[in-house]
Amino acid sequence: MGRLLLLGVLLSLLMPLMFVASPSSAQTTDAGSAGCPDIPPVRVAILYSTAYPAYVTGVLNNHWELAYELLSPDPMLEVMVVTSWDISIGALELWDVDVLVLIDNVPEEYADDTIKSWWENGGAIVALDSSLEFLCYAGILPAASEGSNGEGAYWSYSISDTTEAVELSHPILRGCRDSFFTLYTGFGGYLEDALEAEPEGAYITKVVQDANNHNLMAITAYDPPDKGRIAHVWLSIWDSDDDCVFYEPFLPKILRNAVKWAGKLVMTLSLDVSDTTPEQGEVIELYAYVEDERGYPLTGACVWAVVGHKTVYFRFSTTAPFRYVAPLDTSGLLGEQDIHVYAYVEGLGTLYGRISITVSGRFLVEAYLDDATPVKGDVIRAYVRVRDYGQAPVEDATVTIIIEGTSITASHVADGLYVADIDTSDLSGPVTATVRVEKEGFEAKEVPLTFTVVEPAAPPKPSLAEQLTGPLGLIALTGLAFGILGLLMGILPLIRR
Repeated sequence: MGRLLLLGVLLSLLMPLMFVASPSSAQTTDAGSAGCPDIPPVRVAILYSTAYPAYVTGVLNNHWELAYELLSPDPMLEVMVVTSWDISIGALELWDVDVLVLIDNVPEEYADDTIKSWWENGGAIVALDSSLEFLCYAGILPAASEGSNGEGAYWSYSISDTTEAVELSHPILRGCRDSFFTLYTGFGGYLEDALEAEPEGAYITKVVQDANNHNLMAITAYDPPDKGRIAHVWLSIWDSDDDCVFYEPFLPKILRNAVKWAGKLVMTLSLDVSDTTPEQGEVIELYAYVEDERGYPLTGACVWAVVGHKTVYFRFSTTAPFRYVAPLDTSGLLGEQDIHVYAYVEGLGTLYGRISITVSGRFLVEAYLDDATPVKGDVIRAYVRVRDYGQAPVEDATVTIIIEGTSITASHVADGLYVADIDTSDLSGPVTATVRVEKEGFEAKEVPLTFTVVEPAAPPKPSLAEQLTGPLGLIALTGLAFGILGLLMGILPLIRR
């Protein structure tokens, strides 16, 4: 007996040292960037206990070493082992434990009140299988069961070999399938209707249920607003019939997930944008706040966004506010756009979020003429090519050419090309027209279109030869000839005298 007592004392002193020797001790998910706080791991205490109080009716198991092996390699967890004696002298507070794991065992009764008080002050508990007898007896879940193990009233050892997910998106089921098959039956699970009738029912989520009895909860998640979280999982680590330690192959993932959920090491994603109504062609900034539920930035995340056919990647900002930032060029976007954002953290999975922006269109307008120096009275043709900032042709715009108060509407030909005919009969000299392009959802745009109307040239003065050989010239020459002839005829008689 004295040797057993000595062994118990030694264990109580040496078990906490495993925390120091743990390969995951003092590790975090990321060392953090300059100026950004490091992410503290969740501190986990696994209960070592061979206690078998009188209130227990099921079979208990105490394979703490396997639970340690399953949890300690995770760099997000700092894992230690504690005894009931450690707990009774304040180890949970002294070592800043976040989550106490009951591995299908229960503490010595002298530690019950200490654990309950620690839980009431925010400490979290993950309990496997028969450990729910302690939760009931201690008045933790539910409070009404205090002093009784609650069997039959609040829970039952009757879970079958098949269970199914009810809340597959719950963090405890991250990376899991929607159903589970076990080799053995008779595990413990809470009764949904019994807990719903208690005050705790408003804060309980049925994560997994028995496939044959939906009232029997295989995984129960309790998240009260003023106390620590509790996760009960129907699975266990136990000695099988051939004296081999056994656990279901999906237990490690569920156990790690449950511990992280209980310790609030659950990724959250919130989004913002520098401008929700940008104009096309502007570069805006997308912001992703990737944190855990404790409020610590998760600096090791991979974050990307998809909008349309474009993918952009975020970088982490090392100055406050600590967030992920990505530039988004809106040149190829138009109208209401959903931005789909994804964030992945090793060990915590992937989250999805969405944020919307409305992009106002902006025109690229090119206007030119087939003749920039027409002669007054000519009809010239104007060509207007309209594209958006993404170089896509705009085919249903209203294009108007305004000249000295007169408006001419251009017609669309194809691929964003518009044409209009301009009559220059009433124009003269330098002319500055305005090309105005409008469309709903776009910012109207005006560009100048200039040309010069030339006056018709005066007809040239005919030469002397042209004047003489013309009709009037011939008449004049004929008259002159007759005049000369008459003169000669008058002179001849005078000469004869």
